[in-house]
Amino acid sequence: MTLREAERAWDFMPVIHPASPRPVNANPSCSAPAPAYRRPTAPPRCLHREEPSATTCFLQHRLAFTSPAPTMRLLIDHQTRYFYEDEVSLGPHNFLLRPRENAMVSVRHFRLSIEPEAKVNWLRDHNENGLLRAFFRDPTRTLSVRVEMEVETLESNPFDFILDSEAFNYPFTYNAREASALQPYIDPTAARGPAADWVREILPALPEETLTLLLELNSRVKENLRYMTRGDAGIQPIEETLRLRSGSCRDIAFLMMHAVRALGFAARFASGYLYEPGTQEKDQESGSLHAWTEIFLPGAGWKGFDPTNGILCDDHFIPLAVGRQPDNLNPVSGLYYGQRKIPSTFQSRVRFQRLDPVP
Repeated sequence: MTLREAERAWDFMPVIHPASPRPVNANPSCSAPAPAYRRPTAPPRCLHREEPSATTCFLQHRLAFTSPAPTMRLLIDHQTRYFYEDEVSLGPHNFLLRPRENAMVSVRHFRLSIEPEAKVNWLRDHNENGLLRAFFRDPTRTLSVRVEMEVETLESNPFDFILDSEAFNYPFTYNAREASALQPYIDPTAARGPAADWVREILPALPEETLTLLLELNSRVKENLRYMTRGDAGIQPIEETLRLRSGSCRDIAFLMMHAVRALGFAARFASGYLYEPGTQEKDQESGSLHAWTEIFLPGAGWKGFDPTNGILCDDHFIPLAVGRQPDNLNPVSGLYYGQRKIPSTFQSRVRFQRLDPVP
């Protein structure tokens, strides 16, 4: 292909428009019910990279510099309150409530309020998540945490990437540098686990192209599992999710993570916010906490796949934390102590407001 041919081809590449509205659920720890809409799950013909050439450089240049992506500015107000039947002492608490900033997500303003008063320390954990640790002195019967922030995201086509040529077809092998860095997210034993058996059941013939395979698996997971609100803490065992054919977004993302690891991909668990804009049918915009799976693809990097809704993640997904396992990725975690076993309850709400004009 000549440079001129590449330019003409670019002008006729199809465009996939931003997300359709997503339904939400009031479950404070996870929300992503099966949607009535269907987002595009098939990409435009994926360009992949051969040896560096003038054409490749041109396409990469056009990807980066054609025109700035529109931004979306969101106000997020997230409040969680815990109520204890009697006075308790609070142990150290961890808060993963500040979005992970990258080229597509930036935090313009952030304010976190905690009651009762606590000594707080910010740090980066072993997954490079922004973690706040709080240490409490006085006994209490309530714990209140409120986060108010302004977040800016770049409007993104989730299919706008170029796979390296060696990763275009499945199976492929990560190069030495990638394999070394990704080792914690690759699990050869997953190929002998229940998720691997289930993949062979729902996808007996694996597509040849890598992206087609992952999109098909993402779609099959959504079709075969029913979303359900589950208020219990932790992740449901994979065997239980497969037996019930249902689970929360955390359970479904956990299953998806093990399913793609069984196929040899590097994958990790992600949690964050999912924003739903208003529609003609429903004026009120909203959002919730959600969980999804991220898969590392050479040439594309970490790409988010939401198996609960069967879609790729775009600018409506705002990550808070990622990790090899979901154990330590809860937005709020900690212990409390009392003279006896003291029951507790909690309330949570997340409110979104879009600041920039809707295009």
